Amino acid sequence: MSRLFNNMWLEHALVTDVHGLIQEANRPAAHLFNIGRSQLAGLPLGVFIDQDMRRAARAQLTRLRTGAEVREWIIRVQPRHGPAVTVACRVAPALDTEGRLIGLRWLLRDFTAQRHMQETLEQRVRDLTLQLAHAQSALQVMQNRTELRVRELHHRMKNDLQAVSSLLDWHGQDPEDPRARTIFEACQGRIRALAVIHELLYRVGDLERVELGRYVGRLALRVFEAYGVDRERVHLEVQCDPIAVEVRTAMPCGLLVHELLSNCLQHAFPAPQAGVVTITLRAAPAGQVTLTVGDTGVGWPPDRGARAGESFGLHLVRALAEQLQGP
Repeated sequence: MSRLFNNMWLEHALVTDVHGLIQEANRPAAHLFNIGRSQLAGLPLGVFIDQDMRRAARAQLTRLRTGAEVREWIIRVQPRHGPAVTVACRVAPALDTEGRLIGLRWLLRDFTAQRHMQETLEQRVRDLTLQLAHAQSALQVMQNRTELRVRELHHRMKNDLQAVSSLLDWHGQDPEDPRARTIFEACQGRIRALAVIHELLYRVGDLERVELGRYVGRLALRVFEAYGVDRERVHLEVQCDPIAVEVRTAMPCGLLVHELLSNCLQHAFPAPQAGVVTITLRAAPAGQVTLTVGDTGVGWPPDRGARAGESFGLHLVRALAEQLQGP
């Protein structure tokens, strides 16, 4: 009969003859009945079934002897010297090579152990979920503190740059040389271009990337205000695609816009000349961006052609364009 038992070793499994006498049982089954395996052989299975259910069990055993197959039913097993245990019982006939019934194969699944295992697993899941929630909460606190510190850093940087700009403004009023005042004003403008970056980073959610169109538009307005441009005479048109870039890209781009825009406002519209300054920002294929600053002003004076190429502003424009890997 041992050949009938080989594939059931991992279950609460046992084999009986057709009358219900135990012939073999595996260790889990012996543990379930609270008795040694060697002592099980020859005992009727009925002695390990709760007394209230023995009559029904005998009826099932009779049906099995007549060839019926009992798929599964619930019984209460009565271990020796222990409380009753509810199990799911599956029984299948064991046949010889000629198809004659030679025994019964029993598989018992302990609901109590299964329920305990499930409860243990559920408790473990609850514990892990709680630990994860605490870890996420701690991480969120750390992230909030870090973001707060970074925002404060950008806020301080903006204030420091504005303080330097104000200091340059105060000192720029002293020099009588117009060229010296122009240099002070240019430095102020470049500092303001950087301050706008830190202002945006302080106010928006992303502390590492800047919406370039928004930055360029706000910077252009600041430059117009700094030069005291009559907006009725010189109009500003900004047309920008929504493009987010890293701060290290936005800074040279802002300085580039400042230099080109300052040049427009200084030379393109001598009073009473009117016109339009246009700034366009377009997303191009392969992750590239096209930036255009143009005006409808008087154009480049012929007598400035040779000297213009040597100005610091245009040298700075070329250097910034190279930094941005532009043409």
